[in-house]
Amino acid sequence: KDNPGNEINMIKYDPFKNRFSQLDCHVPPESGDAIRSPGEGGFGDMRCQTRHRGTDGLFYGITYGGQLFSFEPEKEIVEDRGVCWPHPQRYTCSMERSPGGRYLYYLPCSPRFHLTVASPVIQYDTVTDTIKVLAFVYPYYREKYGFTASQNFSLRLDDTGENLFVVWSGGFIEHEVDGIDDTFGQVAIMVLKIPESERRESER
Repeated sequence: KDNPGNEINMIKYDPFKNRFSQLDCHVPPESGDAIRSPGEGGFGDMRCQTRHRGTDGLFYGITYGGQLFSFEPEKEIVEDRGVCWPHPQRYTCSMERSPGGRYLYYLPCSPRFHLTVASPVIQYDTVTDTIKVLAFVYPYYREKYGFTASQNFSLRLDDTGENLFVVWSGGFIEHEVDGIDDTFGQVAIMVLKIPESERRESER
C-alpha cells in the first residue's frame, strides 16, 4: 500500500488466507538525531524485536534510530517507550526478554563507535520503564585480551535468566589515537552472568 507519511506501519499476515494487511498502528517517531535515524519526528524501520510475546501479551522492538516500543497484536496498539539508551549511538541488532518477561536485554553499538559508547550491555525494566547498564565491555576486553567488542548481531538468554550469551563482531587491532578504527569481522563469544539481585522478576 502507499504510505505517503512513511510511518512504517505494522503488517499482519493471515496464514489461513495467505494474505497480508497493513495495520493502522506504526512504529513511534524518532525523538532525537541518533546515528542511522531519519531525524527527529521521522520514522525509522524496525531493526530488532523480541522473538515471542511475554505474559503481558506484548512484543518489543527497536527502530534503526534506537526508539524502543511495545506492540499489542490483538488491540493493534504500539506504545512508545522512549530511546533505548541516551547516547546518539543507539543502533541495536538483537534483543532478548527474561523468562518472567520483566526485563529486556540488548547491546546498542556499531563498528567505529566503541570508543565513545564503550559497548554497553543494557537491561530495560518493563515494569518501571528504567534503563540500566549492566556492563561496559569496552575497554575491559580491550585491556585484558586485546579484543575490541564492536557490534552485536545475536544474543540469547538461558532459561534461568542468569546467563546472557553474546556473539560480538570486533577485532584485534591497534587503535589510532586521533582516528576512528573499523573493528569488524573477528567474532568472539561472551557469557555475562547476571547476579540474582539484578534479575528478580517480582516487584521491588
